[in-house]
Amino acid sequence: MGKSRCRIYADEDVPLEFIEHLRDKHNLNVRSAVEINLNGKEDKFQFEKAKSLKSFLLTKDKGFLDNIKYPFFKMVGIIIIVTEDNYYICNEIEKLALHHKEIYGKKIKLSRSEMIVFSKDIKNKEIKETLSQNECPCLLRGT
Repeated sequence: MGKSRCRIYADEDVPLEFIEHLRDKHNLNVRSAVEINLNGKEDKFQFEKAKSLKSFLLTKDKGFLDNIKYPFFKMVGIIIIVTEDNYYICNEIEKLALHHKEIYGKKIKLSRSEMIVFSKDIKNKEIKETLSQNECPCLLRGT
């Protein structure tokens, strides 16, 4: 499956220039809360909007790691950006989009040095994996 099949919904804290770069240079399907006049809405609304669009939520808000407020079973996935290095992050998001089936239902925290993947196993126990910048998302266990 190609990256065009992966949908991403960016909440309001992801800059529009960054979203446009993902579209123009990386050919990704990204909708923006700001562009569809949904900025200013609460995080829970944004979480539900991404779910209704069958999209991964792209955000800079680490609050989405809260599994009580934002449970794994109620989402496509969440990608949390924790760096300002846009070139690196755009490349990593493109790689994730290429492997969207492997990251479905996971929360991913992206920084310049690592990718932390949060998921649940079949017994509903949380799994946390830390991957270096050289490791590929397709190598994620539990997929």
